[in-house]
Amino acid sequence: MKVSICAKGGSLQSEVDVRFGRAEYFVMVDTESEVEEVERNPALTLGSGAGVQSAQLLSDRGIQVLIAGNVGPKA
Repeated sequence: MKVSICAKGGSLQSEVDVRFGRAEYFVMVDTESEVEEVERNPALTLGSGAGVQSAQLLSDRGIQVLIAGNVGPKA
């Protein structure tokens, strides 16, 4: 299973970011292979549509579970 955590930093030990669309980083972990990837959120500075772009990014990466403090209605 692939899990993504909205994070304030670029590691698994980073604090969870309460935002989804404007989270600073996505820490992605494949629970079967234990492979960890970190990606800076390219939608962080968008004027609008950050939630949609973030959701598309995670969907493209095959993420099945999201850990976030809050997900807005557009995402």
